[in-house]
Amino acid sequence: MMLSMDRSVLVDTSALIEFLNDGHQAVADEVERVLATHITTCDAVVMELTAGAQSESELRSITSLLAMGHNEAVTSVDFEIAATLYRTARRSGVTVRSMLDCVIAAVAVRLGIPVLHHDRDFDALASCTEVRVHPV
Repeated sequence: MMLSMDRSVLVDTSALIEFLNDGHQAVADEVERVLATHITTCDAVVMELTAGAQSESELRSITSLLAMGHNEAVTSVDFEIAATLYRTARRSGVTVRSMLDCVIAAVAVRLGIPVLHHDRDFDALASCTEVRVHPV
C-alpha cells in the first residue's frame, strides 16, 4: 500500500548525522531545506540516532530535531519488504552492508517516498530495486 505524502522525504540517520555535525555540506544543506517542508523518519532512524547521543544535552537536541518531522512506525510488512530488497540486491550482485538500512528503505518504499541519505547502501538498493533516493 503506497501512502505517498506530498513533499515528503524519509531522512536517514546518515543524513541527520551530517546535518547535526555540520558534515558533508550538500547533504547537511538538503536536510535543512527539507526540514522546512516535511520530513519523515522511522523507528529505526530514531533508534540509531538516539543510541549515538554522547550526553543528555545531545539527546535533547536530537529529540527536538526528530520532533520537527513525522515518525513512521516500522511494521511487520516493512520487514518483509526489507528481506525482499536484500534478496533482490544479492541476486543482482549488489552488496548491502546493513539489514537495518533495508528496513529503513522498506519504510520509504511502503510510503512511496525517497530516502535522503549519505550512505552507499541506499544507492546500492536504488540501483536494483524500487528504492528511490532523494537528490542532493
